[in-house]
Amino acid sequence: TKNKQGVNMIKYNAMDDNNIPRVYGIGKNDYEAKRQCELALNEYIKSKPSKFRYYYSKIKYKIVKEGEQ
Repeated sequence: TKNKQGVNMIKYNAMDDNNIPRVYGIGKNDYEAKRQCELALNEYIKSKPSKFRYYYSKIKYKIVKEGEQ
């Protein structure tokens, strides 16, 4: 993925059990992109009305680099 300035950016997706990407994170390197994805996933879970159910549910998210699913 490239940003507006043409710099290559790395993208990570948080996939649910059905392989549906729920949130993503973009960064200049793997660490930054994965960290952004983790933060986005935490915000996604917190924003759900049934957030406590999600914390303890069997729904597991896996964070994968785009193109490596």
